[in-house]
Amino acid sequence: MSSSRTWSNASAPCRIELRRSRALAGAFALLGGLAALSVSLSDMPSWLAWPAGIVSVLHGARLARREWVRVPIGLTFARNAEATVDGTPVHAVRVRWRGVVAFVEWRDARGRAQRRVLTPDALSPASRRELRLAWSDATTARDDAAVAP
Repeated sequence: MSSSRTWSNASAPCRIELRRSRALAGAFALLGGLAALSVSLSDMPSWLAWPAGIVSVLHGARLARREWVRVPIGLTFARNAEATVDGTPVHAVRVRWRGVVAFVEWRDARGRAQRRVLTPDALSPASRRELRLAWSDATTARDDAAVAP
């Protein structure tokens, strides 16, 4: 009887829950208020500055509310570069990183573009590392051969 183990090259799929970001919702609200403040302190005529300030506050509040009420979804990357969102296959998945912030984009079954911004408060460090590793594995699996046939 052999004591060596059989090792598998297949890795388990990466499952990550994409939650809402409180920091992003707060940033939207803060930016709307700061935009109103900057318009009011500018040399713009007051009959134009007040409506512009109100519009910027309302737009910032709308963006903040949209982020605040987002429903958490489950994203799964398989080893063969297939991705699903809540069990539904999606296409054209793309993950971009800007420091500690991840931007996940995909197209659903209808072809509509969907996006999520993952800030440090929406994704734990372990999930962030798992996403970074799974996405790098998925992108290298999709690359074409570098050697001519």
